[in-house]
Amino acid sequence: MASRPQDSWTVKPDNSKAAFVHRPCGLDPPSSSSSASASSALLLERAQKLGYAKGAASESHPLGNVIRGMAFEDWMLECDQAQSFKSFKATPLTYVDDKALLEVLAKKLDEESVIAVDLENHSLHSYQGFLCLMQVSTRREDFIVDCLALRNEVGPALGHIFADPKKVKVIHGANSDIVWLQRDHGIYVSNLFDTGQAARALNLPKFGLAFLLQHYCNYNTDKRHQMADWRMRPLPDYLVTYARADTHFLLYIYDRLKIDLRTRKLVPEEAEDAELPQSYPQNLTGLVLWKSAVISMQMYDKPVFTETTYLDYYAKQRVSYNSKQLAVFAGLFAWRDAKARELDESPEAVLSRSQLLDLSRGPKSSSWQRPFEERASRDFLGRICSRKSTNFAASRQEDLFQVISSSIEQNISYGSSSVDETTKTKTKTKTKTNKKSQGPKDEGTGPRPEVVARLSKGSAVWDALDQGKRSVPKCGKVESVVMSLKLPFLRAKKAPAAAGSKKSEEERPQEGGRDPARPAVSANDIRSWANKTKEEEEKVQEPKTEGKEAFPKPLSKRYQMGKSRQQRPAQLDKASAASGGNSSGFDYSAAREQLKNRKKGKRRQNMVAQSFYSIPDENLVKPAKRRKQPQTGNRSMTFK
Repeated sequence: MASRPQDSWTVKPDNSKAAFVHRPCGLDPPSSSSSASASSALLLERAQKLGYAKGAASESHPLGNVIRGMAFEDWMLECDQAQSFKSFKATPLTYVDDKALLEVLAKKLDEESVIAVDLENHSLHSYQGFLCLMQVSTRREDFIVDCLALRNEVGPALGHIFADPKKVKVIHGANSDIVWLQRDHGIYVSNLFDTGQAARALNLPKFGLAFLLQHYCNYNTDKRHQMADWRMRPLPDYLVTYARADTHFLLYIYDRLKIDLRTRKLVPEEAEDAELPQSYPQNLTGLVLWKSAVISMQMYDKPVFTETTYLDYYAKQRVSYNSKQLAVFAGLFAWRDAKARELDESPEAVLSRSQLLDLSRGPKSSSWQRPFEERASRDFLGRICSRKSTNFAASRQEDLFQVISSSIEQNISYGSSSVDETTKTKTKTKTKTNKKSQGPKDEGTGPRPEVVARLSKGSAVWDALDQGKRSVPKCGKVESVVMSLKLPFLRAKKAPAAAGSKKSEEERPQEGGRDPARPAVSANDIRSWANKTKEEEEKVQEPKTEGKEAFPKPLSKRYQMGKSRQQRPAQLDKASAASGGNSSGFDYSAAREQLKNRKKGKRRQNMVAQSFYSIPDENLVKPAKRRKQPQTGNRSMTFK
């Protein structure tokens, strides 16, 4: 393992499960008066309601009474004109990495009334994390403090400056910075102005520092460096520039935000929701200062691990494990936390999230439900552990193997044990029901008789077709498909009831689940349509015409759809002869009128019922040729 900064510290990090001990630096002993204790407890309780404080509610903040009774001066609340910032070249930069330079910095900050602060933290290779840099800027100068080299000196030298209520500390997004200062340097902050809370109060499009830099200063920063490894020494120039920009422009942004806060009035509901005290200004600036004060009341506490901590982590993962897999998950989660505390590494560095989930899920063939096979399990474990850039040591893989082999002997249900028993009972009942469904069903169980009849005969639409060879009329492909199916609009008309028959007898379902009230076209009906002779067709009465163009009366829509194309010219010849051969050709005026009616939404049947085509002359009819648009009426397929 490569050398780490914490390996050279004289005071090693305390990663035990004991509570964190707060040791304020640069402050007088906290007041023991009851009013001060009650004031700090009230602020801490408010901070916990907002989700900022992590410490115990009984633990009082050392600056609780100071923050509660803040007396703001006029310059802290208002700004007439923002003081412009200088360029990087025109502003001195001091890198503080020894005690002498740190004392010089402390003297310069004593003379300032407002300072800008930012921090850079590292948490990947540390259980609790530690500060690497502290950036501090004034109106005239920028500073970068090496917190790794001055870990034990930063608190005593700068603690009183951060606790001074007469100095404004401008920090953007101070939620984490407050607890980091307490954890590493024992520094507690009063009179905080969080520019992130100001951006939220103004309802800006975005609340991040990158947006404020671009919006107010026209400066674009690359936030990808935020997750850089800040332990590197010496720091590259691009990281120095990035760290410096976080505080170099912050005081100018602070002035601009105070000016903008005056332009918007405080909504009474906002003050009530935030429980704004009367000692704070009753305006939007006062609301920002109070929210910043609540953030500064956080109390650091070490990560807590209990017997049910794994359930909180499991609930955040989009997985669903059985009792065996959840037991392995719980065992690996506990081992990962203990190993991270021992090595002072983050749990993610010890065993990544993907590795934890894959090991808990188990091999695809078993999912830890079959008898445990040592060889197959070791191979599976080796494949999962080899995903990291540096493979696990043999000792660590052996520890994981022991944890898995002991965990699969346990069963953990995410809830009460009765749930699992109920689930098993339902599964068994369902299996028995499925087996019974294969045989004859008793009365009162299973589907209703009419449902069984319908399933045995087929659906109400398709059951008219025979399973054997079918004969369909000779017609086009589309017509043949339509005629070969039993569609709802092809149902035969209901036969008239016999005299003396009762309605109850007609509506009584017949055998097989068929209802005579809703007759369907059968395969025999289709065959009868196809086998009609020409003699039967000639018996159809044709309409009488007196001085008007004759049009063949449709025999039946179903019959016409099943007619072959070779029969239609002969039918037209007969109709033409019946009309005396008088044909006026295509009636364009009628066609235009029909198209207008179609646009108006009239039904297609009304269009076909009129004389769309007049009977053509014999010379115009050419049976041997098929025109693009047949000159036959009453064909619904023409308008498809």
